[in-house]
Amino acid sequence: MLWQQILKNKNFFQQIYQQQNQLKRNILLSNFKSLIIIMIHKINLIILFIKLIVLHKDKVIMKIMLIKNTEENG
Repeated sequence: MLWQQILKNKNFFQQIYQQQNQLKRNILLSNFKSLIIIMIHKINLIILFIKLIVLHKDKVIMKIMLIKNTEENG
């Protein structure tokens, strides 16, 4: 009787230990996925910022050319 109780307790604690390990793995995986998503968003922001700089540079160049043309023609 006592040995059966001891074996039940042992199995119970083994199950708890396995569940804790599974939870730890799930949390780590979730954190890793979140980190990847954050990195993708940061990369997208950097790309958008670079596009903005390039577009702004092109507009400034076009304005300078327009000013030069009006000065030459005017």
